[in-house]
Amino acid sequence: MKTIWKYQEAERHLGKIIKSALSEGPQYVTQQEIGTVSCPKTDINFETERQRDFSRNIEL
Repeated sequence: MKTIWKYQEAERHLGKIIKSALSEGPQYVTQQEIGTVSCPKTDINFETERQRDFSRNIEL
């Protein structure tokens, strides 16, 4: 029973984080360290596809 309560609490907490992140714009969390990078909201003409010559992994 205690495990179910912890899961539900974590689910609520994650929901709050996602809701606040959506208002800021696109986000991602890295696996190597915990952190978020926010980008400005995009307009209709924004190109969403990644250019092939750019790596997906970017060191900040």
